[in-house]
Amino acid sequence: MESVLSDLPPKAMKTGMLASSSIIRAVIEQLRYTYPESERMPPIVIDPVMISTSNHTLLPSDAIGELCFGLLPLARVITPNIQETELLLRCLRAGKANQHHSDVKVGELVKEQEAGQGDRIQSIQHMISAGQEIADILQAEHLTVLVKGGHLPMSKEALKSSLRDVAKGAEVVWKGESNGADVEQEGFVEVLHAYRSQATHQRSNSEEEKYVVDVMVEADSRIKLFVAPAIKSASTHGTGCTLSAAIASNIALGKSSMSRQVAGKTICSGC
Repeated sequence: MESVLSDLPPKAMKTGMLASSSIIRAVIEQLRYTYPESERMPPIVIDPVMISTSNHTLLPSDAIGELCFGLLPLARVITPNIQETELLLRCLRAGKANQHHSDVKVGELVKEQEAGQGDRIQSIQHMISAGQEIADILQAEHLTVLVKGGHLPMSKEALKSSLRDVAKGAEVVWKGESNGADVEQEGFVEVLHAYRSQATHQRSNSEEEKYVVDVMVEADSRIKLFVAPAIKSASTHGTGCTLSAAIASNIALGKSSMSRQVAGKTICSGC
């Protein structure tokens, strides 16, 4: 890291799976050594790879603690999936309640997560609330939390119902186009459904169309909902890494938060 950072100073950085607490500490120490003035540190996109699609924890407890309390405060963008968001929130809440992070029993929190205990994210509003709470606890300047909704596919009717439940002020984005700040327009969902149905006319009539929503909570508390068709595929390994890498690349290019997210989703969806 020292050789690369000194020879080719980056305009943005991205982390993926960091498999142990020692690796995470090494990354933190090198970043703080290279950028002793935190405001000079390039934006960091953190993909907190911790939980598999089948809800199995991929990191040991001490690594999860190091990630939550050491690395996340350095982030400009965090891109957890729903299960990772739930676990991050458990850990950050416990850390907020304990003066010393070493007192947080991360192993117990992981067991609760794997057992399906405690608060679960089951709606768009839950995703928004979780993203907002993570941002509030971290209190990092310019932080954006992107909660990915790929594990929460929903039908057209469920999507319409969820959007009705979302507080006014959220902005809905479809294929890079925004409908402004009114999420109560049911006609918007009808347009999405008609567009997608036409584009996939070969789909069996018996197979109901599904949608997924990524929730972006920005530093200024603005909320954007990125709606996309759920893609039925078993070849989804690495899509989260691709998305976070695309976001980091577009940060380096100086693009806005919406532009870089749209670019990342376009790459991942193959649109």
